[in-house]
Amino acid sequence: MKLHFNQAVIIGVGLIGGSLGMILRRKQLASNVVGVGRRIENLKTAVSVGAIDRYVVDPREAVKDADLVILATPVDTYESHLKEWASCLRPGAIVTDVGSVKGDLVVRSERQIPRGVHFVGAHPIAGKEKTGAAAGSEDLFSGRRCILTPTQQTDPQALEQVQALWQEAGAVVLTSLPTGTYMLYAYFAHIPDELLEAARIDGAGEFTVLARVVLPLSFPGLIAVGVYAFMWAWNDLFYSLTIISSKELRTVGPGLLLEFFGEMQQDWGAAMAASFLASAPVVLVFAFLQRFFIQGLTAGAVKA
Repeated sequence: MKLHFNQAVIIGVGLIGGSLGMILRRKQLASNVVGVGRRIENLKTAVSVGAIDRYVVDPREAVKDADLVILATPVDTYESHLKEWASCLRPGAIVTDVGSVKGDLVVRSERQIPRGVHFVGAHPIAGKEKTGAAAGSEDLFSGRRCILTPTQQTDPQALEQVQALWQEAGAVVLTSLPTGTYMLYAYFAHIPDELLEAARIDGAGEFTVLARVVLPLSFPGLIAVGVYAFMWAWNDLFYSLTIISSKELRTVGPGLLLEFFGEMQQDWGAAMAASFLASAPVVLVFAFLQRFFIQGLTAGAVKA
């Protein structure tokens, strides 16, 4: 079935939103592309460069007839936007975003929308040094990654449509990534290309750029992912061993361990002691490396 929307609304017609509007119009993926924003001059520019067909000031007026709404505003404004106009959305409408923060933000966004409306989180890893609709480009996403972050609440058909939209934009779509991989990918994606280019101009080879520029900058991100992976693996093994008694509910780690070493009798005193001992290394590791951990988590959190 051909991808097509009757009315697509872009909330925040900047670089990312404007580029998506150009693609929607050029490929005739939407009959009508409506822009919503605070700056009238930027909206007028968006019309003149072909990013949108028209614009309105009141988002509630724009979204009431929309079957696709693209949130392209800063991530810290999502909840206020959704509170303002989510109740105006009609059943079957799809809301998606382009923010680089996911996880709990997606869950909170899902809670804001009414029943029958579908939210699909997306993170296109693309950008420029310029902003605004005038900087938009139809090939901005060509060959770039776009990570979709479905949850248990995500409607399969809505997910399929958003995936098809990004594929039409030329992006390489990944529908899921392990959290550690996602963290590293987001971190590396936000190392400035200008910095790497400056090192090459100064005569540094690829290995020197990697060893002297990329790896030192990546140290906080690597530490953050390492601590996260350690915490996850440690908790998965020891908490499962001490709390879950049913064979059917055990995860892979405890299942393999007990397969090799046999079943154990449940001793609740030992279980509580084991829970404490399981927590202690995680707390100690985090306390020692928390500065790097926080740096690594927040370094790629906000995209210009």
